Amino acid sequence: MTLCEIYNLQEINSDSELTVSQRIQDYFTSRGYRYLGEGRDQLAFMSPRSTVVKILGIGDQGREQVVIKYVDYFVRNQGNPYYPKIYNTGKFTVDDETYFIYEMEYLLYVAEEEYTLEYLEDLMDAATRGPRAIAAFQRNRQLPSELSSDQVKGLLTATEQLIHEFRGYQATLDLSYIENLRCRDDGHLVIIDPFSL
Repeated sequence: MTLCEIYNLQEINSDSELTVSQRIQDYFTSRGYRYLGEGRDQLAFMSPRSTVVKILGIGDQGREQVVIKYVDYFVRNQGNPYYPKIYNTGKFTVDDETYFIYEMEYLLYVAEEEYTLEYLEDLMDAATRGPRAIAAFQRNRQLPSELSSDQVKGLLTATEQLIHEFRGYQATLDLSYIENLRCRDDGHLVIIDPFSL
């Protein structure tokens, strides 16, 4: 059993459900980008370089500021393998609307092995409650075969660093939802969308 799987992101929202300007879609598709889908306040494309380009500015401005802040944190901490590789960030304007854009590595979904998914969601929930909750969780749950204890330790350390960096900020750590974790093709876990409002 592998830890990672590829999913068709277009299942998130179909083209007819998109809330962003058709001009933005046309801008990217005319340049060889492939539409992947629309998530909460973000639109995603696969670039010709096989990276993922995410566009913000299609939803809540408060949430956009949170995303910009954690993308900046990821950029400043590119040496941490539990954070995504961010290649470019910036702003661009279409039809007098300005958008924040960032390009990141392409990552896979965590495989749909129920015990592993539940383990990771519950582990991340415990991480937000502190060391005692983590210790109690680890005493009562067996590590899934797809995960190593070193990988779990690294994931917890990366989570603690996020908690420390964003202490007192308006956003809430939201890693107990498996959609906020991805993995590289070698099975290494990566935190991609750590906060919600």
